[in-house]
This record gives sequence, C-alpha cells and structure tokens, in this order.
Amino acid sequence: MLKQIKDLGTEKTIPADTDLIPFQQTNGVTGHITRANFLAGITSGGNDSKYIQLLDKRASGVNGGTPTTGSWNNRIINIIATDQTSKVTLSSNNFILPPGDYWIDVKAAFYRPYEVKLRLLNATANTVLLTGLNAYIGNLDCMTITCLSGFISVLENQSLAIQYRCNGAFAGFGLGVANGFEEEVHLIADIFKL
Repeated sequence: MLKQIKDLGTEKTIPADTDLIPFQQTNGVTGHITRANFLAGITSGGNDSKYIQLLDKRASGVNGGTPTTGSWNNRIINIIATDQTSKVTLSSNNFILPPGDYWIDVKAAFYRPYEVKLRLLNATANTVLLTGLNAYIGNLDCMTITCLSGFISVLENQSLAIQYRCNGAFAGFGLGVANGFEEEVHLIADIFKL
C-alpha cells in the first residue's frame, strides 16, 4: 500500500521536471518518478491520436434551415474548426478523412422533428457506417439534440456524410434555432483519429 503523505507543503504553481510523482504498482511496490520521465512516457507511448472538429456554424441570428422529410438527407457541414491531421476536406456537406481508425461523436440540433435519427454514410461505397439514437419531439415548443457515436475505419478517398431523417419539417429552423448570443452552431462532429 502507498504510504500516507502526512505533511503537504504549500501548493506549487510552477512545476519543475525534477518534481517527484508517487506511484504504486499493482504488486504493492511503491516508488516515484520524475515529472520529466512521466511526461516523456505519456508522449512516447505510441499514441498518435489527432483531433478533428466539423461544424454547421452560422452567423449570429441565423437558423439552421428547413429539414426535408421522408428520406435520408445530408446535414450541413460548412466549417472545419480543428484539423490536427491537416488532411480533412469538405465538399457539398461531405467530408474526406485521411485513412485510419476513428472515434466519432456527433450532436445535431432539431426543432420539432417528430421522429428523427442520424447516421454516418460512406457516400463513396453507399454503405451506412454508424446509426444514431432514436429521438422524438412532437408538438412541443422545444428542440432536441440527436446523437451519433462509434468507431469507424476509413479507407483512402472515402467521402462521408452525416445524414438525418425526420418526419417533421418546421420551416426555417427545424435544423436548429438561432439564439442570437453569438455565432450559431447547429451541428458538432468531434472526431478522434486513433
């Protein structure tokens, strides 16, 4: 068991590479490691993950638009907010990721869509890669956030689309209501290249 630390000094606000971090192994052996060695172990652990964020982002006061009902349609993606791969491209609301394995997490706003669902489509191969949660908002004066998440493997030059299907088409802002506070975001896709 790790021995209890009785006396803590004052809080240190500027770390040094020679600072010691206590640890305990699963076999009960205790020890310490320098901050420099700890950080080096994290950065050299073979983790080459990269972060990508895609958005449907509009000027303040601009609603998300009118949805099309009865079939699968692409959600608007008009901004690459972050791309640590420097290789993502957008075209007609489709996006191309560099080859690799990814975790994707999408949230999209809908106003009174009745039944609604998201999916991730490989538009190149016309295959569904992920299917999101079911959601429902009827005649209530409120918005819902639909979610889609999961693991995907991407081959080179595969065009992907985040699609929705709903049964309600509230004119002007069924794909997201503007609040006028600042820039409007009606869809966020957080993507992690593993």
